[in-house]
Amino acid sequence: MATHQIDWRHILVKIHQTFSREPQLVSELVDYLYSGKGKEMLDTIKLACLLCEDNERKKKIANLASYIENNFDGLYGSRSLEDRVEAKRVLVSSSGAMEKNIDVVIGRRFKRQGTSWTKACP
Repeated sequence: MATHQIDWRHILVKIHQTFSREPQLVSELVDYLYSGKGKEMLDTIKLACLLCEDNERKKKIANLASYIENNFDGLYGSRSLEDRVEAKRVLVSSSGAMEKNIDVVIGRRFKRQGTSWTKACP
């Protein structure tokens, strides 16, 4: 049986981008995420969307709520493996190491280390 897990870093980045002007709300949402209260986190985001009067901002909040709702099963997917994985085996719950490895490979093949990409001038 396959289990999928969303990398929480992506959710955290989206939360910080969406609610950058509300650090208290960001803290509350992150606490919900880490304490296994994904439903409360989603409900809080939906409430923020309902209370928002700025259409542009409301759209960003709605997109975040939709992303979490559509991927809700993967929010705590790795926790469902804990009872099925032997104690000796490693349980990976983040894709950060894999993403860093890809970054290193791309960096070595296409650019020099320490440099960054720039947009071409027209």
